[in-house]
Amino acid sequence: MSTRPASLSPPPLKRRRITRPKASLSPTSPRPSTIPKISQPETTTHFGSINLRIYSWNVNGIAPYFNQQRSITSFFPTTSTTPISTTRPSSPFLRACLRRWAFPHVVCLQEVKIAPQDTSSQASIRRVVNDPLSDDDNNAALHRLYDTHFNLPRDKHNATGFGGKVYGVCMLVRRDIATAFKIRIPDWDLEGRVQILELPKHALVVFGVYAVNGTTNPYRDPGTGKVVGDRHMRKRRFHEELRD
Repeated sequence: MSTRPASLSPPPLKRRRITRPKASLSPTSPRPSTIPKISQPETTTHFGSINLRIYSWNVNGIAPYFNQQRSITSFFPTTSTTPISTTRPSSPFLRACLRRWAFPHVVCLQEVKIAPQDTSSQASIRRVVNDPLSDDDNNAALHRLYDTHFNLPRDKHNATGFGGKVYGVCMLVRRDIATAFKIRIPDWDLEGRVQILELPKHALVVFGVYAVNGTTNPYRDPGTGKVVGDRHMRKRRFHEELRD
């Protein structure tokens, strides 16, 4: 036995608007003389009479960023009818990044992947961050010159992959704020993960950190090489050391 509803209301002939209509300007309506500015979040730290700008970048291997750039056409074969140049005058990419960012005061780089004994690569980075890009790149000004500081892995049991080219952090400090500063490396950090920039004149401390990734891979005692846990354990201990 079926039942039928007592009554059904018929649908409305016209749907009611549930949102307010957008306001429109008639041809005679006054228009604003200027477009209002959209407020932007503060991305700088007030630092005396200037705004301190700090950049952080995980480069995942810094070598490509201090080599000369090549044009994409340099990878194409040349023909006798359409010769293609295999080189293009260019400047080190790292310096170009600094200029694109308007020369920030501090740049913290993580995972540079430089072996501690590779002094040649370290010297190359110190050079290219200050190499002028062009004739109008006035690198004689202090606000365009940088001091470069490294913390590279020294743990012979936990930082051995790729010939020691793992982890590692680097800090670029603009010379006009580096008149009185100190960079510390914690004694417990043997994997090249932490740099601490102290600017006592300005009551400021900047931490450059490449944090530990927790995995089930073994973690060995840096002194004896004996397995004492996994990378999860090391990650927790790293956070405790950093906090203390």
